[in-house]
Amino acid sequence: MVIAACLWFVRQIDLPVLGQALLRASLPWVAVAALLNFAQMLFRAWRLQALLRPVRTVGFGRLVRYGFAAAAATNLLPARAGEVLRVWLLKAREGIPATTSVAVALMEKVFDLVTLLVLVAPLPLLLPRLGQRFGWLFSLLVGTLVLLLGLALWVARRRSGSEESLLGRFVLGTRVLQGGRPLGVTLATSLAVWLTDAAEVLLILLALRIEVPAAAALLVLLTLNLAITLPSTPAQIGAFEGGAAWALVWLGVPKEAALAFALVYHVMQVVPVTLVGAPGLRLALRAGAATVEQGQSQKARQ
Repeated sequence: MVIAACLWFVRQIDLPVLGQALLRASLPWVAVAALLNFAQMLFRAWRLQALLRPVRTVGFGRLVRYGFAAAAATNLLPARAGEVLRVWLLKAREGIPATTSVAVALMEKVFDLVTLLVLVAPLPLLLPRLGQRFGWLFSLLVGTLVLLLGLALWVARRRSGSEESLLGRFVLGTRVLQGGRPLGVTLATSLAVWLTDAAEVLLILLALRIEVPAAAALLVLLTLNLAITLPSTPAQIGAFEGGAAWALVWLGVPKEAALAFALVYHVMQVVPVTLVGAPGLRLALRAGAATVEQGQSQKARQ
């Protein structure tokens, strides 16, 4: 479906015009955006540390390495393999149960949605041309958030009996909702992630000389993240470009300029992080080898 949508969109593109738009890109601004993307990775690691705090204290540097390795895996393999890799690394190297890590990952999604909706709420006032379609979309997302948040709070307050049970390990991963400093850090870092990403969008728009209101950056983040909600191709190729370009076309930007933005923005996010994170994939191989050796040792003792 992603491939079909991409082919349909590309058929309407004037390729020479697209090429000219890409050639106009200012590389210094793209480089600054890439540096900000590294900062965003640090904010994500800080948030993960806060989410894990009620379970176990994990060093910030280690979480940064896991984050880059997971990002590289997602960019190189389909179906967001990096999310599975991170669960594996936290289990193999930090002793955090996989069920707990899955619950923590779900908490990340919930906090992402909460903070993104807070940021995009004023868009109808800032971008009047959005019209009624945005109102319907926003209402749908708020309804989804209320459902998810209610479910998460219900799970967090459940008495599971034992933390060794499957349910107990899952509930453990939602403890951040019980309040305290980890909750505050999680909210603050979630906002920092989105604001940093919005700054990256603005820098790429500036690099390509696309003139739109600054609030357009938030609309791009909203439509882009809706487009890549479901796992698909490596690095979400296709869905990423479609989601990013759609927001700009919605605001009246020519399709060629919108696609040029989406391509440069995607390359800026994927290539540097993958180059830095690819060596970290060896962590998973080492962890796997260590697990196999441990299993063989246990069998030998038996």
